Amino acid sequence: MKRSELFQRTLTGALAIPLLIGAIWYSMWTYFLLFLLIMGLALWEYYKLAQQAGSASSPFLAIGISSLVYTAVFLW
Repeated sequence: MKRSELFQRTLTGALAIPLLIGAIWYSMWTYFLLFLLIMGLALWEYYKLAQQAGSASSPFLAIGISSLVYTAVFLW
């Protein structure tokens, strides 16, 4: 891993942790929305990498189903 990549990941983590703690502290709905956004972005990145490797999967379908499952589990 390059030095700049390590710095970028460290900076992202340093900013994300207080944001996540603040979202949990504020209300359960801000936590829900923040984690839904993080999950969607992570899945989007994963499926774009998978497509570059030759996978024919649909990121929209996967993100949609994952969002529905996360919402159902959160509301249960």
